Amino acid sequence: MPLPKCIQHIGYCAAYLPGEFIFKKLCSLTVEGREHVIHRKNVLFVSNHKTLIDNWLITCATFGTKVTTNWNLTPYHPAAVENFLNTPMKKLVFGDFLKCIPVDRQKFDMQGLDAMVKKLQTGTMITFPEGTRTRSGRVGRHAKIGVGYLIYKAKPIVIPVYHTGTEKILPVGAHKLSFGHKLSVKIGPQLDMKTFYQMPDEKNTWEQIAQYALQSIAALEKEVLS
Repeated sequence: MPLPKCIQHIGYCAAYLPGEFIFKKLCSLTVEGREHVIHRKNVLFVSNHKTLIDNWLITCATFGTKVTTNWNLTPYHPAAVENFLNTPMKKLVFGDFLKCIPVDRQKFDMQGLDAMVKKLQTGTMITFPEGTRTRSGRVGRHAKIGVGYLIYKAKPIVIPVYHTGTEKILPVGAHKLSFGHKLSVKIGPQLDMKTFYQMPDEKNTWEQIAQYALQSIAALEKEVLS
């Protein structure tokens, strides 16, 4: 039986509000492009993926203290079952409190994706087109088709995000946070998806959408690193 929304909201705020202090005060977080953020239902933030705390950072950068005002618009987080939802306690913390949606990364999970579409159309979401954490530190070249399917079916406003610095706080394989490293987030303007939404509902279209989303993140990375 799901917890009451008011209890879930309290748990969500308790997890994300400390990020306002941790990231801004201990990690000198800078956010560029916050004027591009839109707080309304059916908004999808697509980002590069470096560590297990990326969702935490992006939520703080895009929503900040607004997570306290509207539970329905606090972002959902597709999450790998094996990392976040494989025990009853993790299901309580990450599923009930932190709005994580289980994702099976081993296959094209149509049922899971359709559940994500419904959640997105009534709220907001943060997802990673790469589908896994980068090992090189750079944005990957190949996007997961599921992101394209999600975008085509939900037809959301899509906002690209690029961030750097979390790989120093929690590198892949690490189990302890190391604060004090600088963090930066760059938010781009919403993507023009009209052409894609007029294309046939098929695999090729979903692949093109996913690659376009990933390329938009890579473009932000190029701006930051240039």
